[in-house]
Parts: sequence; C-alpha cells; structure tokens
Amino acid sequence: MEKKTTKKVIEYQTDSYQLSDTIVFRRSFQNGQVLSEELDYVGKYPYDKKSGVVTPVYMTANFISACSDPFSDDLKKYVEKFPKEPEEIELNRVFLFYWAGHVLFDYQFNPIPRYYSCDYIQAEINSDTYDLKNLREHLETRSDVRNLSKISRVAYYNQNEAEDLEEMSFQIIPTADVYRKLFESVKRNEFWSCRLKDEVTCNSSSKLDWAGIKRFRNEKKD
Repeated sequence: MEKKTTKKVIEYQTDSYQLSDTIVFRRSFQNGQVLSEELDYVGKYPYDKKSGVVTPVYMTANFISACSDPFSDDLKKYVEKFPKEPEEIELNRVFLFYWAGHVLFDYQFNPIPRYYSCDYIQAEINSDTYDLKNLREHLETRSDVRNLSKISRVAYYNQNEAEDLEEMSFQIIPTADVYRKLFESVKRNEFWSCRLKDEVTCNSSSKLDWAGIKRFRNEKKD
C-alpha cells in the first residue's frame, strides 16, 4: 500500500502602522490574502479604564453631520472601508466609541456632543419635578432642542393612581465647549458616563445648569 502525505503550510502575517501617537492600524494576512483590518487605540485614558475601553472606528466624511444617532442602527451606514494604502487613512475620520455609556470621542479623546433624550423616565421631566408649562416655553426658545413634545398625562403604568402626573419629552445637545466642560467635571467618577448624562439632561444635584432647566424645578414640600 502506497502512503501519501500532504502538508499545507499556513502563513500568518500582521502589518502594523502607527498613524498617530494613539492610533495604530493593523492589517492581517493569511497566505498573502487580507484576513482582517482594524484600528487600535494605544493612548492614555482620561478616565479610569476599568469602566470600559473605547473602540476606534473609521467613518465616512459626513458622519457627524448626517448621522442622527451614533449609537443606533443608523450608524452602520457611515462605517467606511479602509483605503488600500494606510497612509491615506484620515485621522479626523477616526472616532472612539465608548459603547458602555454611549459616549463618542474623536481620535484625540475630545468628547463629541450628541443629542440626549429627556423624558419622564430618563430625566424626571414630569409635573411633580418641574413647572412643565414654563419649562416648555423656555425650551421652545432654544435652538439646541429638538422633538419637543406636548404636555400629556403620564401613562397609568408609570405612576400611582393618586399621583395624576403630567410629562413631556425632548432631546437636547450641548455645544462642544459645554460638553467638554461637563465631561471634565465627571470623568474622575466611577460611573462617569451616567454622571455625564445627568449633567447634560440637567438631572443632577450639582450647581451646573448649562441649559437653564433647573430653575423650573418645583420646590419640594416636606
């Protein structure tokens, strides 16, 4: 009986390109064919890394202006393929996604503002907490507010029968400068992304009130 032995050698190779002090591009090959391409963030973190790492993603040039929500399914339309030559990768199109808390940064870790939702559940926008009528009139004057709803009764399953609360909802986005200051104020906190959300929606106990919302809070009775 004749014995035949066939050996197949599989060769793996990874090429790494340092695009900046913090961003590395890696292209892996199997037997000369591209197996995978990815970006890696290798810089320092402004917050405690134990709370989660960021994922760098290469996006289209119109990502920021066109994407309605960077943490929704809408994002998929704006993920860009890498160019053939790594030198052609544009750093200003590399974004760092903090998926655990839905916070977006540029490749230099500057926080990028996005719209935050404010409603009965997420920011206590109800008649027990706020003077809704005057708050709504205030929000109507602000260009950073969108999707402002009418005042309506809170659904029965979200309140006790004796409460009879009203609610409204809206989305709000701070300027880049305000967002950076809010991030700086909370980044040392263990749950910094939650604190950031509270500050953006003005639903915190701090004195910060960048959107002038807290002044419409009702005085709590003892």
